[in-house]
Amino acid sequence: MSIAAVILAAGASKRMKEPKALLLLDGEPAVFTLFTALVRASYEPVVTVTSSAVKDELAALMFPGTVVVNDETEKGALLSFRLGLQTLPDECAAALLCPVDHPLVRRETLQKIKAAASRTHIIVPCYQGKRGHPTLFGQDFWPLLFSLPLEEGARGVLHHKPEAVTLLDVNDPGVVQNLNTPSDLTDAGL
Repeated sequence: MSIAAVILAAGASKRMKEPKALLLLDGEPAVFTLFTALVRASYEPVVTVTSSAVKDELAALMFPGTVVVNDETEKGALLSFRLGLQTLPDECAAALLCPVDHPLVRRETLQKIKAAASRTHIIVPCYQGKRGHPTLFGQDFWPLLFSLPLEEGARGVLHHKPEAVTLLDVNDPGVVQNLNTPSDLTDAGL
């Protein structure tokens, strides 16, 4: 059973004032850190959705992953997730929605989420009772992801199908560490 991952890195990053995908974490762009963790956790394929400008920068940095362009970033993250899902082979049983502003998720957490994957479930990691990211969507929910209004976002699926949501406890603060502002970087010790 193939489990894919879609990295969402097309946002405007207004509060960060620079593309989050290119933020340096230990000298490496955040999108590289997240991509490497996903590959090491055996997600396949791993697709990154970003803007044209960031795609060009990633190409210059020799980013090894598949990149899809979303130049309608104002329409929200659900559009990016849809674009990533469209590139996946039919045999993918589930896809992990990975916001690039959560690059500190541990490999062990990614493996635990993958081990819980199925076509019929949505897996949401939780740290100390707080829901986080990345979220895994079984293939049975992809049609709903494509039919929801964009403004509902992928979270809309959780509201429409609460019985399919599995909350997965993890010992990983990375699932709730959202790097949206320069102070978030400082708070995370980066």
